[in-house]
Amino acid sequence: MNKRLPITQITKNKEVFNNLPKANVSFKVNNNVAFSFKDFKCKCIKTKDFNNCFSNMWEYAEWSLIVIKRISSYSTMTVQELKEGGRSTRCHPVLGKDLEKLKNILSLIDYKPEFLTQLEEDGFWELTIERALGRMYGYFVDNIYYVLLFDPHHLIYPDLKMGCQYDLLHKNHDPWSEIEKIEDRISGL
Repeated sequence: MNKRLPITQITKNKEVFNNLPKANVSFKVNNNVAFSFKDFKCKCIKTKDFNNCFSNMWEYAEWSLIVIKRISSYSTMTVQELKEGGRSTRCHPVLGKDLEKLKNILSLIDYKPEFLTQLEEDGFWELTIERALGRMYGYFVDNIYYVLLFDPHHLIYPDLKMGCQYDLLHKNHDPWSEIEKIEDRISGL
């Protein structure tokens, strides 16, 4: 005899009630790193010192998949493992002239000076995406890493041995403006 799932009922005020039985589910709390994009601002910057644009949408798509894979991998680690990961994570505080450069770029993305000053007291942290595919910058609160900026071309803290690219004038594709255009088209429907 085939058992059927109960039909989902929709009330007049469109609240959905599902008649499926409730299971007692408990989640194991751990100290693995979680990533938050709460403070992330989607904006491309192109200056003489920094460029986070891409050559085209395909380059951006490929890069995005690598970022997702790396974040997924980092999410299996504790903060301590991440910070002690050495060359595999390159997780370290941003200091000195690199910190000043990072703050200047973040201010171009419209982060408020008070916000940046407060974060500077707690510390900005850099994580590798992949050896030649840039870094992400953010800050830790307990086991949560709040992503503020992606540096896909590794320009804030360049690795000159690895042939860091400074000639990025050809990289003009702004994926964030493309997303805004799509959102505008969808909202106009």
